[in-house]
Amino acid sequence: MYHREIVRKSVNASSEDVVIFQSSGTTGAIHKLIHNLSLDKAPIVLVGPYEHHSNLLPWRHLAHRYSRLETDENGTVCLQSLKNTLERESPYAISEDRKLVVCIAAASNITGILSNVDQISALVHRYNGLVFWDYATAAPYVPIDMNPRVAGPDKDHVYKDAVYFSMHKFLGGPQTPGVLIAKKAIFASGETYPDCTGGGTVHFVNKENQKYSKDVETREEGGTPGIIESIRAGMVMQLRQSISPEYIFQKEQGIVRRAWNRLSSCQNLIVLGGSKAERLPVFSIIIRHKMLFVEEGKGSISENSNKAEKATQNVLFLHHNFVVAILNDLFGIQCRGGCACAGPYAMDLLGISDSLAKVYENVVIRVGLDLTTEVKDLLKPGFARFNLAYFSTEAEQEFVLNAICFVAAHGWKFLPFYQFDIHTGEWRHRDMTKNNDLKRLSDISYNTGVMSWRRPHTNSKGPVPDSYEACLKTAMKLAETAKSYVMQVGVNKIKDSLSNESFDHTMDRVRWFLLPSEAAAELCNEPIRNRPFSLPINIFSPFHPGTIERCFCPDLAYIEAENLIYRSNGVAFYNHERRAQDPSVHDWRVGGFKRPNSQLNETSSSYIAGDGDTMAFTSSALTNPLTSSISNSKLWCQPPKELFKPFLQAVRLFDMFRTGDRVLVCISGGKNSLGLLHCLRQYQLLEARGDPHNLPFSISAITVDPGIRRYNPRALIPYMHDLEIPYHYEEQDLLSNASANPSHCSEMKRRTIYAVAKRYDYNVIALAQNLDDIAARFIISIFHSGKIQTMEASVKINNSDVRVVRPLVFARENLITQFVETARLPIVTSPCPLCKEASREQDRIKRLLIDEEHLQPKLFESMSTAMIPLLRLSTPTNFNIVPLPPSEKKSSDKVLASGISNGKEYSRSPVRLKVLSPKVEPEREIARMSKPSGRNVLSNPIIQHKTPIEKRSTIFNHPMDP
Repeated sequence: MYHREIVRKSVNASSEDVVIFQSSGTTGAIHKLIHNLSLDKAPIVLVGPYEHHSNLLPWRHLAHRYSRLETDENGTVCLQSLKNTLERESPYAISEDRKLVVCIAAASNITGILSNVDQISALVHRYNGLVFWDYATAAPYVPIDMNPRVAGPDKDHVYKDAVYFSMHKFLGGPQTPGVLIAKKAIFASGETYPDCTGGGTVHFVNKENQKYSKDVETREEGGTPGIIESIRAGMVMQLRQSISPEYIFQKEQGIVRRAWNRLSSCQNLIVLGGSKAERLPVFSIIIRHKMLFVEEGKGSISENSNKAEKATQNVLFLHHNFVVAILNDLFGIQCRGGCACAGPYAMDLLGISDSLAKVYENVVIRVGLDLTTEVKDLLKPGFARFNLAYFSTEAEQEFVLNAICFVAAHGWKFLPFYQFDIHTGEWRHRDMTKNNDLKRLSDISYNTGVMSWRRPHTNSKGPVPDSYEACLKTAMKLAETAKSYVMQVGVNKIKDSLSNESFDHTMDRVRWFLLPSEAAAELCNEPIRNRPFSLPINIFSPFHPGTIERCFCPDLAYIEAENLIYRSNGVAFYNHERRAQDPSVHDWRVGGFKRPNSQLNETSSSYIAGDGDTMAFTSSALTNPLTSSISNSKLWCQPPKELFKPFLQAVRLFDMFRTGDRVLVCISGGKNSLGLLHCLRQYQLLEARGDPHNLPFSISAITVDPGIRRYNPRALIPYMHDLEIPYHYEEQDLLSNASANPSHCSEMKRRTIYAVAKRYDYNVIALAQNLDDIAARFIISIFHSGKIQTMEASVKINNSDVRVVRPLVFARENLITQFVETARLPIVTSPCPLCKEASREQDRIKRLLIDEEHLQPKLFESMSTAMIPLLRLSTPTNFNIVPLPPSEKKSSDKVLASGISNGKEYSRSPVRLKVLSPKVEPEREIARMSKPSGRNVLSNPIIQHKTPIEKRSTIFNHPMDP
């Protein structure tokens, strides 16, 4: 078994390590490892941020508790995140007698970013964990050391418990097996029941029982061994060792530097991952394309015309499968398109938050669009991936890089000649729809007594370029003639295989790529009309341009400086950290409308240089029918009657707002808080009879940023500025507190909000809990504490003049969501992870109630009536409380019965609440406010007194404030 010893010595495996060959590659090696872990209880599992599905899904299904680690500012595994997670999970694992398992890739298969293997291994072992390393991407190019010898305090902790990789990725490695190298102590369960029982695994078998071999390597390679494959694996590893892994890694780093130098000057090209972290020359790219769209009736676009007066510039991307096809057809370069079997990391790189991923899944996968699966797959975001091997020549590497840059600059010009094949998922040249050049097994014949086969028919239209330079020149000539050919044929004659009928309004929300007909129209300077299925681009699309360039690709997001925050070097720099500089200029788009900064060109593509997960917006001056009521300069939205009516009922029933009140609205960036803000604004105008100069109370907003990387509400700052209301942005550093937990986060936010309210004389704090939240808390109180109570609608803080109100206590969550989505309010799609953890039980109860609502349609209406006594109804000055005669039973009356409030018994006679002031019927007032008027009631700013700037608080007032 000399080939096994070659592998053992190559990775510095000791006598306590075993080497096992697995026919199904890395995936099979992982499953064999899991089987042999001898797990009496499901383990606590931590996985790295950029794991392949093979190193992610098996552990996810197995885990009792599962955590995904974060990346640091460079894009590699964050050691502080790992340490914090280990400190939290290790004591729990010990108390529950569960194994703590950490599974991390040594290198990302998407970006090639390398992990700090020794430091991570030492850290995991200090917390009594097992660390398993996925070397599938890294193994051919970096040294592998199962038992490193280092000096210092980590010398006894840097060993690896298991390493697995696929030999077929090595030089000369096709048709070789996967390899699992692990400590013998891990394989305890195999003595009872091996992963693959059969011939070669047993020591003795009788009629009733069996004894399996004590030798792990023999026992775990049952059945007919892959003799040739295993011997080939030994030869491949021998070749790698003769070249030297250290030399290979040095060559790889030189290739990375050469690639960055070439690609950094390539416009429209975005390389995911950035250049800060040490990485292998594995590059995943997307190519953006700016284009001009015109509204109907604007006519054609000539090159000498003033495009800013006729067109709106927007950004689409070349489909990754088209990029793969054009690289193959023009240059003979093969690369891969898609998400590279690392979905969560790909979503991070493309700026797709968890909530947007859910929307994307519902639209593309679950919701029936009357489309075939293949067409749905067309809409999935992705990228093209290629790598530059150390054994390639410098001329070959330069040719590949030049080809990539050519496609980034001119690839869109070839799009009119291609169409999408819905049966294979490929983009093909229109003249090459049949695979006449393929060699098939069906072409082989033995009729003549010998093996013969049909030669594929090739139709060459010219000589093949004889050099890399000639190939690039030929491609350039084809790009130059593309326009003339399309004009001869005619734009209308080049139709998309995906017709208008294939793209309905639902699909338009997720379409992010350029169509062949759009490319043809641009080549001919023909107007690209505002077709329903192509424009405007939905700013909440999971693959929205702008989110990508801000996520993990800071160096090659080549965007003109005038479209971003101004910097001295003129190049946009996006950092992984949440604490980036505030944007000094911005374009803000809500609901399909654009607020241009006067310093920017109207036709330029615009981005917000904030650092949120998805809050980046492109320009669009096209009117969206869903939000046509919003002016181009005012962003306030009028809530629908179905939402505003329960809002009014709660406000007036509990006397929440009075003349002269200074209201502080708590804004988290979620749907509820933004919906509440717009409802309050509408109520202001209603009480003022539409006169913005006579508002009965003032509105300000506050957001508390706990300083957690996955929660970034900073994108709310320019939006609040545009709404022209005073805005407090309070920054805290919760992560610096070692005892940070969900309850600590909530308490910190409450204290901060109350401190700001006292500091700036706010006497009302408005929170955004809705009826679903109130009902869920009601059930939770019964289930967990045996008390009948819930959150109060209006309550005065002890020893203070500050009141806390919840105006949405009668509003359903689905109505708020529908309003926010219809108005396209810029929600922060990644909530605070600590708050999300705290609300997990509440979310579960809400789902339970919604399920029950299908059986009892009036469930929430009944619960609302039952909970009114629990909302601490006080006797406000503008309500007249009179006894309810037994004979009167009107559905509009609010009846209070006996019950328990906050755990205390009470008894009241039934009363009827009759609203005396203000004497306004909600339905009639809403109808009046909905009528168009001769002037815009939102045209004037809210005048608010100037507020001093505190050390920990940034106050954003409108510039017109005195």
